[in-house]
Amino acid sequence: MYDIQSITNNILIGEYSFSDHAIIGERNDRIDPKAIDRVSLDGKVKKEYPEIKKDNILEYRLVTDEDINTLFKWVNDPLVRKNSFYNKKRIKYDEHKMWFRSRMKSGDCVIYIFLINSEPIGQVRFDKAAEFKSEINISVDSSFRDKGLSSVMINIASSKYRTISQAKTMIVAHIKLSNMKSLRAFQKAGFIMTKTCIFKNQQCYELIFN
Repeated sequence: MYDIQSITNNILIGEYSFSDHAIIGERNDRIDPKAIDRVSLDGKVKKEYPEIKKDNILEYRLVTDEDINTLFKWVNDPLVRKNSFYNKKRIKYDEHKMWFRSRMKSGDCVIYIFLINSEPIGQVRFDKAAEFKSEINISVDSSFRDKGLSSVMINIASSKYRTISQAKTMIVAHIKLSNMKSLRAFQKAGFIMTKTCIFKNQQCYELIFN
């Protein structure tokens, strides 16, 4: 998918520190889309996950066709449906399949899958909303919530997306006023609240990646 040049950035998010090997370069379909980057977790995140035994590794990669059922499971999670700006009803598989195929073909959508011990734990998606502007969306598997991972995932994905998109691209998050956990996660990940606004006919916070 992309030419890969490894560079190491030491990043501090609140009480968590990690190294990120960033993907930079131009589009190149000869690169294996299943290529995985790894992040070593420290601090409180490490303590919350004794099952990450040796190197405390969080993995992440681009989405592949094999992820369709995992994303279907996550999109129909009750909390995800509750916080959706679009449709609160359960998504049918045929609808999901059409959506997934359109996103896989689109050059305006990038999805990162995060894994622990090779098990998918969540996704961060970017959809181009306008020239130099993209919307971010995140969902975390119910078994891995409330552990501090969401802010790490948001920061990693946003930093990486910025390196492969145009430098001027603004990454925007819209969060319902009632969704305070997501608000705190995005702020911890480096997003700054700019205003409250109406998005998809609902009042929300608007945040921008700093």
